[in-house]
Amino acid sequence: MPTDKRKLIVLFCLVAFWIALILVQRHRGETDRPIQGAAALPAASTQREGPVVAPRRQTKDRMEIPRLKLARVERVRPPYEPEARNIFASSEASPPLPSALAAPSALAALPAPPPPPDLFLEEAKRVRFLGFATAEGKMMAFVTYGSELLVVPETEVIGSKLRVKEVKEDGILVTSLDGKKEIRLGLTGPDVAPPSTTTQRGNQP
Repeated sequence: MPTDKRKLIVLFCLVAFWIALILVQRHRGETDRPIQGAAALPAASTQREGPVVAPRRQTKDRMEIPRLKLARVERVRPPYEPEARNIFASSEASPPLPSALAAPSALAALPAPPPPPDLFLEEAKRVRFLGFATAEGKMMAFVTYGSELLVVPETEVIGSKLRVKEVKEDGILVTSLDGKKEIRLGLTGPDVAPPSTTTQRGNQP
């Protein structure tokens, strides 16, 4: 029995506490409602003022008629003169590329190749005059041609490109086979370094 009484007392206390808690929450809710409503009024008023003013301004802008700038329309324009052009004519050639223009100048800047060697002069360098002799009234010359020792009279051919034209005590006169070039060879070598060109009398006017 005492335990049942204790349980009833505890249950009664819990119920009373729960009822008191509910009453307190209701009281707080009623006191907070007017403040929330008052705070919400300015927001509602501001929300109403915004959309009311904006449509009026938009309607005024829409009602204004745009003004045309007639000065540009009435301005006198110069007459258009069409350009005569032949559509069947060939198109103008394109200008040459810079590389094509630079190529001739580069070629012109290159040095000229050396002239080919004179075969007559190269052949005459192989001949060396050693002396002379007389046999049967003819002058003969002692010469070396490369490693050969020769005794040649006048008008004799040495090698394949030289002819002994004249033999004297101090040297010989050697010409080419066609007679256009000649050089004199003495005991000390050629008296004239470059070969001279002779002119035939029959070709003179």
